[in-house]
Amino acid sequence: MHLLDLRHLPGAAAPNRAAQVLISELMTDNKATIKDEDGATPDWIELHNTGGSTVGLAGYRLVDSPTPGPGDTWTFPSGVSLAPGQYLLVFASGKNRTNPSSPLHTSFKLSPQDGYVALLTPSGSVASAVQFPDLPNDVSFGTIGSASTVTAQDTSSLQYAILASPTPGRGNSGPRPGGPLVVGTTRTVAPAPGAAITVASTVTQQMFPLASVQLYYTVGYGPEAALPMSSSADGTTYTATIPGAPAGSLVRWYVKVTDSQGQTTRDPLFASPTEQQYYGTIVADPSDTASLPVWDIYCKDDKAVYGRTEVTGCSMLFNSTFYDNVGIRRRGVTSANWPEPEIKVHSNKQGSIFKIRSGMRVSELNVNSEWAEPGENTFMRETLMWQMGVQSLVSLNLHLRVNGQYFGKYEYTEEMDEDSLKRWGYPIYPQAGPLWKATSGEYSNLRWDVPLDSIPYYYKQARREPKYTTKGDNSSEGQALLAFARGLAGGAPGVPRSKYLFDAVINHMAAETVVLNQDRCTKNFYIYLDPTSSQWSMLPWDLKSGFGIDRGLGGQPAPDYCILACEQWKSPLYCDHAHPQDLAVKTPWGLIQAQYNLSSPGRRLQQQHTINGCHKPASVTGSSSGGDALARAARKLMQGPAPAPVSAVVPANGAAAPGLALPPNSSIPADFDADLTKLGPTLTGAPGTYNYLIDAILSIPRTRQMYVRRLRSLMDEFIPTGRLQALVTAMYQQIRDEAKRDAKAWNNPGDPDRGYQQLITEQLPIRKQQLYETYGAQGPIPLIPDALPGSFQLTLGALQPGPAGFVEVQNPNGYAVDISGYRLQGAVQFAFAPGTVIPAQDSVYAAASVAAFKQARGGQGFFAVGPYSGQLLGAAASVQLVKPDGTVLAST
Repeated sequence: MHLLDLRHLPGAAAPNRAAQVLISELMTDNKATIKDEDGATPDWIELHNTGGSTVGLAGYRLVDSPTPGPGDTWTFPSGVSLAPGQYLLVFASGKNRTNPSSPLHTSFKLSPQDGYVALLTPSGSVASAVQFPDLPNDVSFGTIGSASTVTAQDTSSLQYAILASPTPGRGNSGPRPGGPLVVGTTRTVAPAPGAAITVASTVTQQMFPLASVQLYYTVGYGPEAALPMSSSADGTTYTATIPGAPAGSLVRWYVKVTDSQGQTTRDPLFASPTEQQYYGTIVADPSDTASLPVWDIYCKDDKAVYGRTEVTGCSMLFNSTFYDNVGIRRRGVTSANWPEPEIKVHSNKQGSIFKIRSGMRVSELNVNSEWAEPGENTFMRETLMWQMGVQSLVSLNLHLRVNGQYFGKYEYTEEMDEDSLKRWGYPIYPQAGPLWKATSGEYSNLRWDVPLDSIPYYYKQARREPKYTTKGDNSSEGQALLAFARGLAGGAPGVPRSKYLFDAVINHMAAETVVLNQDRCTKNFYIYLDPTSSQWSMLPWDLKSGFGIDRGLGGQPAPDYCILACEQWKSPLYCDHAHPQDLAVKTPWGLIQAQYNLSSPGRRLQQQHTINGCHKPASVTGSSSGGDALARAARKLMQGPAPAPVSAVVPANGAAAPGLALPPNSSIPADFDADLTKLGPTLTGAPGTYNYLIDAILSIPRTRQMYVRRLRSLMDEFIPTGRLQALVTAMYQQIRDEAKRDAKAWNNPGDPDRGYQQLITEQLPIRKQQLYETYGAQGPIPLIPDALPGSFQLTLGALQPGPAGFVEVQNPNGYAVDISGYRLQGAVQFAFAPGTVIPAQDSVYAAASVAAFKQARGGQGFFAVGPYSGQLLGAAASVQLVKPDGTVLAST
């Protein structure tokens, strides 16, 4: 029986002939074969020690690419070894677990698109390398025959095949009956126009001799043509040459092999309509010059990018990788009527196949046009916003081509999913807490009275990998979301909201405030529950309205659109109950408009709904014209509140606290801990377009301190240093020519030169003046504190060992302190995430387990972060608090 010889695998490095530890089996689509310790079913790699001595694996590496980048490499920890004849299973889950006493998990997932995995020795030599074909669900690929008796002195007889049955952790089965084995078919090439394309494939018989090896190809969507493939001298490599095609052409191919019994194998497999059908390329067009990365998509239906219904069978080329049989459709709500569409590319159930960069694969792509922006069109707001120091999604500027023709300057932003959360340090389990996307214009603002059965109308359950979740309804997750919303309102049983809230994340709030993102109060964010800590986080999304502006270059604010001029929007308290997002809300019954009296000392906004020019109760709805009411409301907002006199009761550091001399709409409510669920129904229409989480953070003294301190830190990091202006300038220089071409192609009146000038000469200077002078500690509305002193004291308080153990970091100062980037070292190790702020005369607890810490202390009221690594062996353990520059600030 002649089977695949590893020495001839294209792209695989030659294995070490004296290697003892081999990759003996792997599975790339585990659905039901084996579960990990979480109950999930990730891909897996099996190692086998074929030698006569124990091998320590510390420092060995698994890689999933012949040319691995940082994200393609995973290193074995100390304490892992393989005895003679022993098998070791490593889950290729992406979870990156390295505890030698628990199941091991790589930092990457296997992908049939790469079809490669290798084991490297600590010195970097290849101990074992496998290039594998596309595999169906629960089918494994591994060693057979002489592999059971291969010696450490000679592994040259090693043979691989698709196995009859998977055997994780034990000796392999024989080969699976079927057609010949095909691996390593050329997947992507980059030919010049008119240049021939040579396709190679490694083919070996599985059970019976080969009868024919043929290459099928098609140009565009023309008929398939067949070419016989010629074998190399060793009889395993087969090649054929496709004639050259014109610039911009779509060229695709597959290999079909038949044995003497008529059994056939196709590569790619294409076993179902949702799998890739071809390998291929899109011939470059040298006349289409691009200063940005080129993204090519191709569909038989050339209108696919304009339709709301997904069209499958499309192809894509990006980062020198070709993807086939993907889905394309138009996306977006605000952009639904733009001439230049926004586009979604979906993997068509092929999994996370799109490789954005080393170690990062996704299953869908959001490709955004920049047809319209607030103020002048900059063609870069979304990508620019992700540079603002928050937990960032990957965002790229692109040169997009559709069906071989220039289409426009576009922007890609990564879809929020489990991979994003994992990259940010959130643990991912099959019982992972809900990840909800807020989608409503009014009711997805975390208000407490949304009925459970209405949750799907206002929040979208974000996609999660099917293999990590169980199917069923989302009622329990919906209940968890509503329980969180009730806690924000003070409705959690026995827990005042000031204690319930103290886990809030404020970093992205501060970052969005620095540059004024105006579209974030009721939607365009995600809400995520970390199952290990029971803590919720709000995460940003859709930042196209960042760098808010309310005019054209050199113009004045319109009466109904004064984002940067009106107190309602420009305030650092934007999105609280006194600074809602909208003046008017469209409903199925018409336009609801509101007039605000922001000088009112009352707790809630005064509201009026204007319908057909008449004032109606809030419960009444109907059509509306009401432009005069909107203009009156806007003019009132333009005036803003009367400046509050700065008095002796204002602390020198400007920290927001009860009793601070502030305008009524900026003061902390005297009843900030009241149960809002007992004060009547939630506001609807425009006055209800604020965010209940942000409102709670800004209404409670401790968390407002945290927010304004982090806001000041980011201001000082980005504004006076010139960093923000440098970011804007660098990106403008990168995208200018592409943006000019886009505007011309789509007859867009926007001009990137005017957009850049508006940011540099208007938006950034005005925002700087507002933040430092209007809202600074000495300003008329002193919300933002002064910069931290050059030196200040922090101390390490209580230390408690054990599973619920912690290290207390105390702030004895009369002002909040930002400890972003600080770390603990010594007996325990922990880095404090960006946005970690200790309120004045308060503490933060770095915990071994946040959930265990909270449970031991009744669940609420303590600011806990974690988990730390290491172990406290007693209350006298040696721990140091270290600043980002390495200075030791405190020690035990």
